[in-house]
Parts: sequence; structure tokens; C-alpha cells
Amino acid sequence: FIGSSVQPFKNSVARFRSSEKYKRLLAEKDSTEIEKIERRLKAASGLSFGVNSSFLFGTLDRERRLEYNSSSYYDFKQTNSSDLGGFYFNFGAQYSITYKNNTSLVLGAVFTPNTNIKGSQTILAERFQKIATSSGSYDNIKDTVKYEKSSPGTVTLPMSFGGGIAFKKAGKWQIGVDYLQQSWSKYQAFGQTDAL
Repeated sequence: FIGSSVQPFKNSVARFRSSEKYKRLLAEKDSTEIEKIERRLKAASGLSFGVNSSFLFGTLDRERRLEYNSSSYYDFKQTNSSDLGGFYFNFGAQYSITYKNNTSLVLGAVFTPNTNIKGSQTILAERFQKIATSSGSYDNIKDTVKYEKSSPGTVTLPMSFGGGIAFKKAGKWQIGVDYLQQSWSKYQAFGQTDAL
């Protein structure tokens, strides 16, 4: 992953004091307007924005099993193996208010849009018999019921959003609360939803 952030109004008071507008207001002795502008710039200096970009990749294996208590029937298992790869982004905003004694209040918000990760899926269904030995047990495969390699598809990761608030004293302590909401009922893998 790679993350980056920007604090667009950092040092804005210093930039204002070197501007032509400041020189004009100073020449006009308009201290009220100068204080008003500087107060707004100081308030905005605690605002920052960020983005994280990630590349997700790997294999996701899911296995379903049906096992009988009787040896008269073969057990059944189906393995869905998905090879996935794609970019994933999340965005954030933070506002920090600094008080005396190095204490500050920090408000934050995060957002991740719906993301489609490309991939392909292999389905393998087999009948087997569980064999117990003194060192454990293993699956003795009897036959393959289904083997299917799908055409490329997507896995949809649902949108998420959240926020948080923290109160801290620099280098000493911090207390905060975070909340994150993600609707996993909208998750889809290769056109199929799940009971999430």
C-alpha cells in the first residue's frame, strides 16, 4: 500500500503575512480585518486530507463439507478457490484543534467506495471417505464430481464509511472513539451474494 496526505492550509498565516493583501491592510491600519483573516486561517490550518491506495492480491479458498455419521455413504466437499488482484482506495479527512498545555481535539472521517477486484475462480467438488489412523485422519478421495474453471469475474467489496473523535495530550495520553460501517450484505463474489 501507499498512503499520502496533504494539509492545504498549513503555514497559511505566514503566507498571508507575506502577501500584498496583508501589506495593504497593514498600511490602511485595518487590524480588525487582519485579525479576522488570521483567525480563519488558523482555524483552517488543522484540516488535512489523505488517501491510501492498496493492491490486494492472493488466493481466497472456501471449503464446504457434508460428512455423514455412517460409513455407508461417501462424504462430500466443494472447494471454491479464487485468484484475485486489484486496486483498493480509501479516503480520509481530519481536523485538529490545538489548545493550551499541548492538548488537542481531533475529528476524523473515512470513506471507501465500492471496489471491484478482478479474478478467476476454480470449483472442485469431490466425494471422499474419512480414514482414521493412529496419527490423525485424512480424506481418501473416491471421485471428482465437478471441476470447473470459471471465466474471469469480480469480487465486490462494499462501501464503508466511518468517523472518530480523540482527545489527547501530546506524548502523554489519548482517549478516543471510532465507528466504522460497512454493509457486508452487498458483498458479491463472481455474481453470487452471500449470507453476511
